[in-house]
Amino acid sequence: MTVVGRIRAPQLNRQQRRQKMDGGMAQSCWLLVTLSLKGILAGDWSVHLPSGPICAVIGSSIEIPCSYDYPQTSNETRGEGRPSAQGGGGEGGQKYMVLSEMWCLEDSRCITARYVYHSDHIFPDPSYQNRVQYLGGPGSKVCSLRITDLRQSDSGTYVFYLITNHSTEKMPEQAGVQLLVADSPSAVTALASPPRGITEGATLRLACCSPAEPQANVIWYKSTSASVTHTGQVWNISKVTSDDSGSYYCQMRTGAKVHNSTILPVDVQYAPRNTTVSVSPAGQLDYELPMILTCSSDANPPVHTYIWYQGAACLSDADKSFHQGRRTVATPTGSSQTSSSANITTKESGQHCCVARNRHGSQTSSIMLRGSRAVIPPLSGKRKGVIAGVFIGILLAIVVIAICVIRWYVWFVLQPVTFIIIHFSPFSWAGAQYVQNNFIKIK
Repeated sequence: MTVVGRIRAPQLNRQQRRQKMDGGMAQSCWLLVTLSLKGILAGDWSVHLPSGPICAVIGSSIEIPCSYDYPQTSNETRGEGRPSAQGGGGEGGQKYMVLSEMWCLEDSRCITARYVYHSDHIFPDPSYQNRVQYLGGPGSKVCSLRITDLRQSDSGTYVFYLITNHSTEKMPEQAGVQLLVADSPSAVTALASPPRGITEGATLRLACCSPAEPQANVIWYKSTSASVTHTGQVWNISKVTSDDSGSYYCQMRTGAKVHNSTILPVDVQYAPRNTTVSVSPAGQLDYELPMILTCSSDANPPVHTYIWYQGAACLSDADKSFHQGRRTVATPTGSSQTSSSANITTKESGQHCCVARNRHGSQTSSIMLRGSRAVIPPLSGKRKGVIAGVFIGILLAIVVIAICVIRWYVWFVLQPVTFIIIHFSPFSWAGAQYVQNNFIKIK
């Protein structure tokens, strides 16, 4: 009995495990089918493009393979919108359809003035006329693009974008794919995206390839550094700063031969920073008015015009659009091409501020002046000597005038008394005293 029990117990456990496994597999398969159907019927936003750059030679033709998907239904708003022309949707959900398909250059949402291709044939780029063929069709979810008779100016980042009749949900920003057109099969070509005016904090994408060696090993260098900075055909630099500005180039090695690309200039732009207001003479906030105020800032592109405000307009929560500012044209300062400054002369004390602005933003700096016309500025040694000389001169003039007045009083006022005394001197002292007493009484 003991032996039989040992044999039967594993058989029962094996059956239980098998039943449990079969049930789990059934649930997994059902979940997989459900998710697959959900993905087919109401897919997420996605565009499938080559991960690496496409390399071609001038005059040739290329095809950019592309496919896409989008959420065709929404369970958040039921019973609204137009029915989709491209398949069904979730049960009871709103169905959506594609309204427009488009290809553009260097714009993650294709908000641009010119299109390489647009399904509504609006704003076509004339440089692509009769050279572009869209290989997609209604309901196919294919967005491939063919470009013939390539030109070197066709190099750039190509972005596919679509618009549906969804009232709120839009396709996310797209990175696109980079096309590099070389002037010869053996040439090494490099491309920066965006090609110019990249803003601080954005992502810079550098690509390098050669039509003859599309999969060759690539090394990247920066002109300010002799060491290798990156390896690989594509170099993504996220959150660029002004320190990333400079010249870049890529290098390919084929055996003993080394091929370098042309130089790629990268100019990272940023809003004004380090904005300050200073007074002249420097460091004195309570000098005699008027004063000279100087506003300086570092920005790329540099600030061309500074706007000055005073009083309530300089408060942190003040809306400066309701205040009248004083504009001054900036002048470059120092060796940097991004630094500039501007001066004004003010006759009023209180708070003054300046606003430095370029197309990427603005920054404000303020200063409080305690000066007034009644404040006497500290005197220099030279100025002290001049004032002392003037004071001594005035004092001497007063002394001379006083002496002249005294002499005039003695000669023209007291002189008659003396004559009377001398005239009557032969007489007795009593007579002289009589005359003097009478004269004094008359006076």
